[in-house]
Amino acid sequence: MNFKKALLLIYISLFSAPFIFAQSKKNDKAEPTVAEYMNKNFPLLTPSRWTPGEEFVYIDSALNVTIIVDTLKNNVDNYTNKIFTFRNFTEKTDWLGKSSIFLIFEAEGNVYSFNTRKNLHEISDTLYNPLIPSFISVKELENANKLLKGREMFILGNEWLNDEQKMPTYKFVPVRIDYLTMGNNLNPYRLYFTYKGNQYYVYTNLSNSLYGTSRYLFTNMFSFENPRNKHKDIDDETWEYIVSSRIKRGMTQNEVRLSIGKPTDIRRIPTYSGLKEIWSYGSGQTINFFDARVTD
Repeated sequence: MNFKKALLLIYISLFSAPFIFAQSKKNDKAEPTVAEYMNKNFPLLTPSRWTPGEEFVYIDSALNVTIIVDTLKNNVDNYTNKIFTFRNFTEKTDWLGKSSIFLIFEAEGNVYSFNTRKNLHEISDTLYNPLIPSFISVKELENANKLLKGREMFILGNEWLNDEQKMPTYKFVPVRIDYLTMGNNLNPYRLYFTYKGNQYYVYTNLSNSLYGTSRYLFTNMFSFENPRNKHKDIDDETWEYIVSSRIKRGMTQNEVRLSIGKPTDIRRIPTYSGLKEIWSYGSGQTINFFDARVTD
């Protein structure tokens, strides 16, 4: 009887070990980076992936000169929040006699077009991304709210705003994303988040947005991982200065960059006792270093 029990135990351990190991490997799988997450959930918005009926919100009051009015049935005084529905592609010849693909949209009975200045082959290229000013994809905005709303993340910059236009100077702190709505001409999204019970917002654009500046890419503004984990060599007191964008005597040059960013100009002055450096910033602030440490 004991011999049979021993065989049974050996059998169970042999066949369960791979399963346990596989589960352990599954649980040890690292969380994706923000860039990986955004690339997976927000694929590049290219016309080759658009289908008739794709909707875009227009966020400016006046129609941009790059958008052509083909058929005007109803006068429009203000285009803000108008829904432009993509209808199809068509090949046209512009006033210079050059043939190119136009994107056709409809909004409240009016027909509009956008000259891509590309041929059909170039349009089919998955890397082609038309820069249509003031257009925001309705699908992308809905998807962003579905996936990001309520997520706890770390904000990497300190350019926060609220309704009173007060700007806290914190960075690298945990926040909760509340929701996204339409932004402005430079960055299409306004992202609201909560920090210590107060709500703020930043302007941003997703990695596949039709326009925007790389400085305000979502992937450059937020992180799943605590930035503190990458700088464990920095003591807690200095880290508090960095989080609140302050400078103190004795900081290293790397710590200063983390706190207030890269300087616009660096002046180096060799001396008999060591190297003196003066870092200047666009705001007018200057930081003095001696042998790579802040002096005052």
